[in-house]
Amino acid sequence: PIHALGHPFGIAIQAAGLLAHGIFEKFPKLRVAFLEGGSTWVPFFLDRLDRSYHPGHLQVDFHDRPVGGPKEGEKASDYLRRQIREGRIFVGFDVDDDGLGFAVLKAGREAFIFGSDFPHEVFNAQKCRKEIAGLLERKDLTDADKEAVLGGNAARFYGLNAGAL
Repeated sequence: PIHALGHPFGIAIQAAGLLAHGIFEKFPKLRVAFLEGGSTWVPFFLDRLDRSYHPGHLQVDFHDRPVGGPKEGEKASDYLRRQIREGRIFVGFDVDDDGLGFAVLKAGREAFIFGSDFPHEVFNAQKCRKEIAGLLERKDLTDADKEAVLGGNAARFYGLNAGAL
């Protein structure tokens, strides 16, 4: 059960805390990768943010000043998408996430990083090659999506020059 619900729900709670408490404003070079929770929590999270994040929920300090996160009038989902576009938030996914295409559509391809489990003891190179081949056959992702999630986003996360690899 922890893998089924604990990982994605725990990740969503931590992501909400980072957003609401202005962590990205306090640490402008911070990059965060949410791993082991799959991709399908992201569309749910974006929807819930917009349904429940309003001026009454803005985090303020002791002087009633906003501490960061979405600004007044900015949708929380747009704030999250901006952090993704700017290379601040990344999300690991499993290739068997049926909702990956929808997650890419909702959050943008820049968010997602393929997780192979290397160098964990459970890593299997043959299985990994098969998973990549299956991902390349998916119809719900464009070629640009596939390029991003299979390597381009990891290069951005680690600060590598993808063209030189």
